[in-house]
Amino acid sequence: DKLTYSVSSVPLPDDKGVINEIIVVIKNTTERKKMENELYRTIEKEKELSNMKSKFVTMASHEFRTPLSTILSSVFLLENYTSFDLENNKVSHLGKIRKSVTNLTDLLNDFIQLGKLEEGRVKVNYESIQISSFLEELIPEMELVRRGNQTIQCEYSDEDASILLDKQLLRSILFNLISNAIKYSSLEAGIKVTADFKDKELIIRVVDTGIGIPADEHRHIFKRFYRAHNAANIEGTGLGLNIVKKYVRLMKGKIEFQSELNKGTTFIVTLPGIRNI
Repeated sequence: DKLTYSVSSVPLPDDKGVINEIIVVIKNTTERKKMENELYRTIEKEKELSNMKSKFVTMASHEFRTPLSTILSSVFLLENYTSFDLENNKVSHLGKIRKSVTNLTDLLNDFIQLGKLEEGRVKVNYESIQISSFLEELIPEMELVRRGNQTIQCEYSDEDASILLDKQLLRSILFNLISNAIKYSSLEAGIKVTADFKDKELIIRVVDTGIGIPADEHRHIFKRFYRAHNAANIEGTGLGLNIVKKYVRLMKGKIEFQSELNKGTTFIVTLPGIRNI
């Protein structure tokens, strides 16, 4: 029954040194073993958290530098422009400042969310979501982070179908996946989001034609702080997909992907739920 025992045996010699007897002590050490295992897990967790903090400090020092430099340089130029130059350039510099602040906010939000997940403070709150309305609300938000002439196309198989899921977690999952598709695609690329029902499951696909993920790095892509080598020069924390996978698991779902270098990536999120018509 998964119990643990320690067994000790001691020989008992007589006056002539002949051993005719031994004493055997059997002790149930299950609780002590559980405490040892728990202590070991706690130590490993502390090591993992310490390692995560070190990686975050290293990553943050790099990721913070670029947007902060952009903000400082833009503010300096705005302060020193003449009236004519200020009017001509303020929109451009204010846009750079806004984008840099957004990047910093995303960076901090990623780490805050990861901390909450690690501490078990993220709970699933189910509610009925009409998928068509949900996507129609989300896509305009993504337009704010869209680059160049990129387009975002949304398709769903059943306009009136709804399903019981956590709306905030679902939004975070899709916002992250679509943001990645935008980030890693060309300025002229098209990004496609589809939602289909199969039995009692919602299947969402986010498809891009971007830089793709090298085949030998597929197995690492959901690890914390991991960045594929072809994405090293693109801003990001390496936390997004790790958080997405944790959110998907919280809702008892699964996430998969198909990707080919320089030919794009498709992420497939499958979520179980009670479907309402």
